[in-house]
Amino acid sequence: MFPVDVRRPGIVTLLASMQWAGALFWTLLVAVVVVAVQERALPPEMVPWSAAVGAVAVGLQVACGIGLWNLRPWGRILQMALAGVGLFFFPIGTFVAVLMFVYLLQPGASVLFGGRPAAALTPEETAQVTKLLQPSNVRRLILAGAIAVVAFAWVTVAAAIAIPALLRARMVVNEQRAIGALSSLADAQSEYAAGCGGGGFAVSFEVLDAALPDATIPASTGIANPLRAVGGYWLALHQGAGSAAGPLDCHGVATVTGWYAAATPQTYRSTGTRSFAMSDAGVMWQRSAADAPTEPFGPPATRVRSRLPGLR
Repeated sequence: MFPVDVRRPGIVTLLASMQWAGALFWTLLVAVVVVAVQERALPPEMVPWSAAVGAVAVGLQVACGIGLWNLRPWGRILQMALAGVGLFFFPIGTFVAVLMFVYLLQPGASVLFGGRPAAALTPEETAQVTKLLQPSNVRRLILAGAIAVVAFAWVTVAAAIAIPALLRARMVVNEQRAIGALSSLADAQSEYAAGCGGGGFAVSFEVLDAALPDATIPASTGIANPLRAVGGYWLALHQGAGSAAGPLDCHGVATVTGWYAAATPQTYRSTGTRSFAMSDAGVMWQRSAADAPTEPFGPPATRVRSRLPGLR
């Protein structure tokens, strides 16, 4: 037997681990896409193709990791094939692929993945494998470079895809909260008019708070009337356009015959991309702008289609 231990080098162990980490990365990325679609932050058609791409990537990387870990010839070939694809992703993918080719195309790597025991190697092949297994500054550079570049690439890709999707998902949640707040406000106004208001509507949140202490009305945040905050949106309540003074309510407070409420993003394109408005007519309107639709409602504003019960 030749004086060489045909064992798995640390760089090969790293490459196998990187393939499995890449498979996990693709799995998590597909999960992020699915969640973003469920939150309506991404279009539904992204699910099929992202799942297909993710399944292929996961399958190839898991298989490649197994082949590398067990020093199978096909594991080396598959790794070089994947590195060949990586050449097209300039500059990071190209750099990592070149590092892989530099290592896997060495004579010792070909022998190492040949599938033969140490006793079957020629003296020349033994020397090649021995040289490959010996630590060197070049291999340390390859190892450090591969770790740093691949980690940076994964973080960059994940951030480029996940962060916008999550931000969009947050804005969608904020918009649904604003819709829900306006819908609850409309219910409170109807309840107030049918009871304490004697047919008239409240012109401020404070009046509703006093008359309907148990109603679902956005709580005060220290902002002076008429603004209140709800999940990244400002809510405002005013007298409706064309309305008149109504009767005094059960607390002797003046009412109005019509009301208007608006919900606008606190930071447009950051906390929300749509603004909403509603009146005593019971129909909610929206527009993709920082300012809410104004009365009389109509184009370019459109009606809100919401899953919230009771919203027309």
